[in-house]
Amino acid sequence: MNRIIFFNILLVLFFSCSLNKKISKTERIVNLQQSYIENDYLKFFHYFPNTFDSFVAIYGYVENEEETILSFLYDDAYYHIEYLFENNNRIDINSFLEKIFYITQHSYWQADAYNYFKINVEKLFDCRYDDFIDYLNSKTNKELEDFWFFVLNGPHPINNRHLNFIIRLQEDNQERQIRIIEKVMNRIKTDA
Repeated sequence: MNRIIFFNILLVLFFSCSLNKKISKTERIVNLQQSYIENDYLKFFHYFPNTFDSFVAIYGYVENEEETILSFLYDDAYYHIEYLFENNNRIDINSFLEKIFYITQHSYWQADAYNYFKINVEKLFDCRYDDFIDYLNSKTNKELEDFWFFVLNGPHPINNRHLNFIIRLQEDNQERQIRIIEKVMNRIKTDA
């Protein structure tokens, strides 16, 4: 009897440790490719990056004076990002927004994958406005600055879609969001 209890405790410890371990970049890449090919959205969502740095490490690129080094899944970025945003309620909207939101944190503009992701964030904001606003209103001002910087920054900051966001936020009396957007717009102008 004691052996069975001891064995069960070991199993629980083993599985809890393996569930809490950090996912290696290689493991993440392999599982993203496999789950995308197998159309296993839940697994894909689990392995999709949770931070901007991991997003760039998998889908972006690194430039130095001599060359541009593409990340391993750079060529798959468009298809993977489109697939991620085809959530179709397979993931709870708040969990989905949480992943999206944390990828926007501490970002810097980069072509290609960044833009694919940004365009989808903007579309999601349009079609799930109420959910997005409820979620954004739960965040700190600093987090919101990072989010709006991600959305508004780029080679053509403040386009028609952005102006429509601002108008909609004004009509909805989202004064906090508007103040933060104004602050971010000034930061973008200063950085340009």
